[in-house]
Amino acid sequence: MNMVNLGGDEWGTFEGAVSTTQGARLGAVHTGGEGAVITLGEINDKCFTEPSSCKNSNNFSVTLWFRHRKTYLNHNNTVQQTFLSIGDNENIVFKIFRLAEQTEEHLAVEVAVSSRNCRYVFPVPKFLWSQFAFVWNTTDLNIYRDNVEVENFFVTDCRAITDFSPQRAVVILQGDATFDDLRIWSRTLQAKEIEEMFTCVRGMLNSLGGVLG
Repeated sequence: MNMVNLGGDEWGTFEGAVSTTQGARLGAVHTGGEGAVITLGEINDKCFTEPSSCKNSNNFSVTLWFRHRKTYLNHNNTVQQTFLSIGDNENIVFKIFRLAEQTEEHLAVEVAVSSRNCRYVFPVPKFLWSQFAFVWNTTDLNIYRDNVEVENFFVTDCRAITDFSPQRAVVILQGDATFDDLRIWSRTLQAKEIEEMFTCVRGMLNSLGGVLG
């Protein structure tokens, strides 16, 4: 299986139970739980390597089609899963994960930019394909699921942070989940752009008999 970072010049690498499968758009990759890791490579974006710059004019957006299980296979709810992370080993700038203590089906997102660390936890059912767009607009993170801005949160929490300076912005996929059409943008996506991406892929998914959440 070959994976390429289209924004760079290196091939992705993987270890553990990683496989290809039918995706929402075309082919997708599945990480099969503990020990399954895809390293897509490094990105060069000031929001990720100099997070304090995002309080000015620098922005970013992350879009992907995604579906997940509630827990790892063969595990109970005591295990926290990280699905996607951007940063280095010590400092994670952006992370999509699942909280161990949250009993409702959900996703959690954490972003550490503009001298703040913010966490958002919101309802997301398991096993269903959804399109997500995470849009940083210099002051806050706007989250869209299937072309609708998320307004119902279990948790929204921000705190000030200091001495936060990741050396690299490495993109890693892991957990028990399936990923398709992941894109990282060095700008704020507009709602119309998100709608167009969703409408295009929704038509393909419906034609294949897929299920949206």
